Amino acid sequence: MRLHGGTIRVESRVGRGTEFTVSLPFGTAHLPADRIGAPRTISSTGVPAEAFVEEALRWLPEESSAHGVDVESQTDPEPDAALPSDRPLILLADDNADMRNYVRRLLAPRYEVHFVPDGQAALDAARRRRPALVLSDVMMPRLDGFGLLRALREDPELRDVPVILLSARAGEAPKVEGLEAGADDYLVKPFSARELLARVAAALELARMRRLTAETLRDNARTLEILNRTGTALAAELDLERLVQKVTDAAVELTEAKFGAFFYNVTNDDGEAYVLYTLSGALREDFAKFPMPRNTPLFAPIFRGERVIRSDDITRDPAYGRSPPYHGMPEGHLPVRSYLAVPVISRSGEVLGGLFFSHPEPGVFTERRTHRNGHCRTGGDCHRQCPALSGRSAGTR
Repeated sequence: MRLHGGTIRVESRVGRGTEFTVSLPFGTAHLPADRIGAPRTISSTGVPAEAFVEEALRWLPEESSAHGVDVESQTDPEPDAALPSDRPLILLADDNADMRNYVRRLLAPRYEVHFVPDGQAALDAARRRRPALVLSDVMMPRLDGFGLLRALREDPELRDVPVILLSARAGEAPKVEGLEAGADDYLVKPFSARELLARVAAALELARMRRLTAETLRDNARTLEILNRTGTALAAELDLERLVQKVTDAAVELTEAKFGAFFYNVTNDDGEAYVLYTLSGALREDFAKFPMPRNTPLFAPIFRGERVIRSDDITRDPAYGRSPPYHGMPEGHLPVRSYLAVPVISRSGEVLGGLFFSHPEPGVFTERRTHRNGHCRTGGDCHRQCPALSGRSAGTR
């Protein structure tokens, strides 16, 4: 300051506060010639002053505070758990109203933000409605940041919620302490807007990836359990019809369908006869008054063994409703929105028929569930025994 010919003056009064006055003269006339630097020959690689000014301006209170509104008395409206937003919910805990408003203004354009003044309020809010991420100050009344972190990690419903700690304590030791306590990240105040947004986005993405990995592992474990259980049952089963029924039941369980059926490929002279062999999730009486599948665009590719057909909503499929006489599902038919059909092919390459799955809700059969089934292939003598068993219904249309 003295090198620039400036001064700093401080005035402090009890009960009124402290005032700092910084004075810097303009120009260079007051400086000795040997203190005036030469003109720059290359551009600066430093951060421009405008960036610091812009960052400082973000800390200014909103207009409500400038007009005399007590920010400390303001509370964040409780989010409606019955009407969740499509945006991720960020729960912010900080006892400093200016910090809460600053962080909220940064995050609000991208996320739903709920802010509270202490850790206990944050814990209560998280138990009412699970957040996607928790941003918490370390030093707070009632329950501090470490206490909140510990309570979240001990709660079975909230233990995997990512937590970012905010603290004015810089240095390696406080950061290591926070990470060892179970925090996903540790951000030192003051921080830039870009850094906060980047760390929040990264924490949410990592949480999403962990969640998907956990779901995949659970699905795989469930799939293996079903396959092992079904394999054991099939090895002990000698009756073919019961064997195929168990396969159909297992496939319904794997795909999480509401209904499932295996139609055997018995083609009559018209090329349109398929026999209902097994049914799962519904009674045969439900199908008794309806015709069997016919050689329509929705069924023919399955019975020809061409491909798997998956539809989030079969009623919106371009091929739906184009075939007479019903032009869609007959009145009284089982409700079908989600639709999955898988060819059943013998080891010799013969298309035995198709497994058909449905659910009254749309979007049930994801690609992962479809991948579990693929083209079903059979072994043993199924392709030789099925015709004999289904011959009783060869004339069924």
